[in-house]
Amino acid sequence: MKKWIETFRIRHWVKNILVFAAPFFGGRIGEGRYLLLSLIAFLAFSFAASFTYIVNDLVDRKRDRLHPRKRKRPIASGEVKTNSAILFSGLFLVASILLSLTLSFAFLLFVISYIILNLLYSTLLKNYPLFDIFAISLGFILRVYGGGAATAIHISSWLFSTVFLLALLFSTGKRLAEERALGKDALNHRKTLGNYPEGFLRGVLWAMLAASLVTYALYTVEKGFSLFLTVPVAAFGLMRYAYLVESQREGDPTEALLGDPLLLITSLFWVLFSYFLAYGGKI
Repeated sequence: MKKWIETFRIRHWVKNILVFAAPFFGGRIGEGRYLLLSLIAFLAFSFAASFTYIVNDLVDRKRDRLHPRKRKRPIASGEVKTNSAILFSGLFLVASILLSLTLSFAFLLFVISYIILNLLYSTLLKNYPLFDIFAISLGFILRVYGGGAATAIHISSWLFSTVFLLALLFSTGKRLAEERALGKDALNHRKTLGNYPEGFLRGVLWAMLAASLVTYALYTVEKGFSLFLTVPVAAFGLMRYAYLVESQREGDPTEALLGDPLLLITSLFWVLFSYFLAYGGKI
């Protein structure tokens, strides 16, 4: 069972929590209808994500065997057979499409766009500098807009900017961590890692941290109800993530969130504090 959970990357479903951003900041997360629609959207994106993760692992299985951690993945190690992986990927794809059809055509388009983007990433875009980072970041944006489409809630320009810059921060941090962990073998595992100039990824990491924090601060001012009080919490969380990357402890945002107790506690506190300020503690 463990090998399948790892193959489906269920831990990484946490990224799809972004579909709740629209109803949360739109003031409707406490209403049953909007919560249900968001949960369906979450599952649709999660199933789509598992489909793309399996496809990516099938495409990357030879390169993953050169990576100190990824070589232990069930497909790369041979623990999960290719035919079984293909079967489950098809089931996840069908389930994602069926769930999407229960929401709206607009939401279905966002899910399909997400799937196509990830397939392009797995087969092409990850081999080109900048395109790999921007492709990952666009995936985060599609989740946010998908959540908006599922609940018919408008996504503000400030929320878009904040999420996009945060996504660039996380995707850059992931690449930087890979580059440092693999050292001379980086180019053998991922072509783009050998094409970034020395210091480039580190510079982008800190630039995106500063930019995302500024846009988030401006967004909180726009929203009102004292949400700006969460800015110090957000700043601490982002700097904690950068610290993990710089200290070569972790770069993948999901693994950093779930693997570092301090970052996880900070993130949960930010959510609860934001909820209290936005909803006054009402459920």
